[in-house]
Amino acid sequence: MAALLAGCVSSPVPVVYKAGSSFAERQAVADQCRIESLEKIPQAMVTEIRPPEYRPGYTECREDPVSGRRYCRETGGFVYPGSSRTRDVNAELRERYIGSCLRRAGFEVIAKPICGGDAGAAYVAGRDNQAPAASLACVTEDERVIPRDWR
Repeated sequence: MAALLAGCVSSPVPVVYKAGSSFAERQAVADQCRIESLEKIPQAMVTEIRPPEYRPGYTECREDPVSGRRYCRETGGFVYPGSSRTRDVNAELRERYIGSCLRRAGFEVIAKPICGGDAGAAYVAGRDNQAPAASLACVTEDERVIPRDWR
């Protein structure tokens, strides 16, 4: 078990889980749930815009106490660039739908780190009969068949 943990190379990622299931079964149910979620909860893209902002410069003056001369320093203005981003306002709802769809099919989502080296090879050798969650130390990158930004 310690050797398997030593091969883990990432922080935990969400993966589809059901003891005894094959990789093909997990991938098929995840794909079906994702397709179903897109049919029932379509994308609703919005673009959020932050306009550019101008901060004007200023003039700072002071008087020399000895000579009585006045010295001024001007600082120029600065423009902070604007930005925009596009996001899907239905993404979080769709993720919850995918989770409930997986549960209806008898699967769940668990978090496991990605394997590396010998631990990855050991996982691949047994992934067509998924081990109990407690003994599953890590998974391979291709096991992450649900969205990367799963919450």
